[in-house]
Amino acid sequence: MPPTPRQAAVLDYFARRPVATLDQVRSSLSVSHMTVFRALKAHGYYTSFNHNARYYALRQTPRFDARGLWFYRTIGFSRRRTLPDTVLSLACESAAGATAAELSGLLRTPVANLLARLAQQGLLARRRQGRQAVYLAPDAPRQGPQWQRRCQPEQAPAAPVALPAHLPVPLVLAVLQEWVRSPEASPAQLCRSLRGRGVAATPQQARDVADHFLLKKSWAP
Repeated sequence: MPPTPRQAAVLDYFARRPVATLDQVRSSLSVSHMTVFRALKAHGYYTSFNHNARYYALRQTPRFDARGLWFYRTIGFSRRRTLPDTVLSLACESAAGATAAELSGLLRTPVANLLARLAQQGLLARRRQGRQAVYLAPDAPRQGPQWQRRCQPEQAPAAPVALPAHLPVPLVLAVLQEWVRSPEASPAQLCRSLRGRGVAATPQQARDVADHFLLKKSWAP
């Protein structure tokens, strides 16, 4: 069934704004909560795993990374949708399990209490390593190799990579990530994709990153 005119207006709103709350849509379009929700449900959507799941995005908007995560500024979305399912997956699939600090940093939101609850429910295993708790897969076939890897002596850290001094580090990392996804993209195309993720970059900045890392991109002017 095709969307009603009001539902189509809701989808158009999200097409122009990657992320929004239901209240923002209702206020801008003067439509009811149910109109917004029905439009999103028929089309498909994600809710943020942080910010109390207040933010919505159309199903095609998130560009998930290898861990199944996508951030728009501080707002996080997960291919696994909810924060508990995301935490479970990350801890169980990690080669060496994960600590609360590691997952909180990755997800940009505190998860220590959630991890403790998941361990109490038997959905995660918890072992002590010094002063910190390490969360692992609950089943022995996965948990054993994870713990063994966690207990291995740390290797010497690799030499730090020099970054362009005149560009912000988050921008440089975002440009490099976008190239991995779209290696044939032009600077302008790359910048448009970044804008969809809430990152402002100019074609010249993209070229500066290419020159710095000697990527030798063969772009048309």
